Amino acid sequence: MALLNVPLNKGTQASLELPKVSKYGWVSGVGKARVQPCHGRRTLSPILCSFQGNGNIDFLDKIADKKNGDVATDSYRRYKDDIEIMKNMGMDSYRFSISWSRILPKGTLEGGINQQGIKYYNDLINELLKNGIKPYVTLFHWDVPQALEDAYGGFLSSKIVVKHWITLNEPWSFSSMGYSLGKHAPGRCSQLLGCPVGDSLKEPYIVTHNLILAHAAAANLYKKEFKAIQEGEVGITLVSMWFEPYSTSHQDVEAANRAIDFMLGWLATPMSPNYTPILSITDSYAEQLDSKNNVPIGELQGTWINVYPHGMKELLLHMKKRYQNPKIYITENG
Repeated sequence: MALLNVPLNKGTQASLELPKVSKYGWVSGVGKARVQPCHGRRTLSPILCSFQGNGNIDFLDKIADKKNGDVATDSYRRYKDDIEIMKNMGMDSYRFSISWSRILPKGTLEGGINQQGIKYYNDLINELLKNGIKPYVTLFHWDVPQALEDAYGGFLSSKIVVKHWITLNEPWSFSSMGYSLGKHAPGRCSQLLGCPVGDSLKEPYIVTHNLILAHAAAANLYKKEFKAIQEGEVGITLVSMWFEPYSTSHQDVEAANRAIDFMLGWLATPMSPNYTPILSITDSYAEQLDSKNNVPIGELQGTWINVYPHGMKELLLHMKKRYQNPKIYITENG
């Protein structure tokens, strides 16, 4: 079912109501051409806006009135009106796609991110949720960025296929900084730490548990449905400091082990060795201690990190021994 953009005047309510059909309710989908895919031509360049294939083939003669999708039904600007119509119709679900070119105009991260596009989809999803409508999102609806079409023919080339996938970036940082310390979004922590809402003793564990489940669902889906055909790999980006014991005493050694288990093992252990073969480790932090016996262990860079090459080595050796020598991509360090 495709929802047409019907204009609403102030004070006018849509009179069309849909019957309740099942516990699953109604799912409405909107066609790509109806959502103004070409709004903002300076930042958007899917092939369906330019009507050009590789080699600048002109497809305008295939359109009866020679018009394009610059405005369409103007849902880009009037999505709140559309959502009001959906709500009045009794709809509880809405399917739409995220335009590749609206987020990545040049098709790649290196080509830049269109923050206006990010904001549009955030606003759309938030408005849907506010009105009790579940969003169902399609990642690709035929809108190949023109830059990729020009570069290598779009989907005619295997270069367009991504073979290395990372599900989550630093889930430990997300849960600890966002739900324990309140320094990152959504800024939740216990009142004792200065946040109006949150529970630093409970919420980080709930969030991390759900992040592990989310990674598991995505990684398992990829391995079952796509890996054999695509011959790619999927993993997760984990972050960890390397913790050195203050001394060789049993107490200090156990303290260092607990620290690394709490930061790295918490997430890595449930995922290995049979869960997923890829662990992408971010060693953004080097050492728990600024000094040992009052002697700096690494050169201070900024206000929160020490450059400590030995820590990188020890962390890699730890991963090799603890997790049966997994494949590792170092995505960040120091």
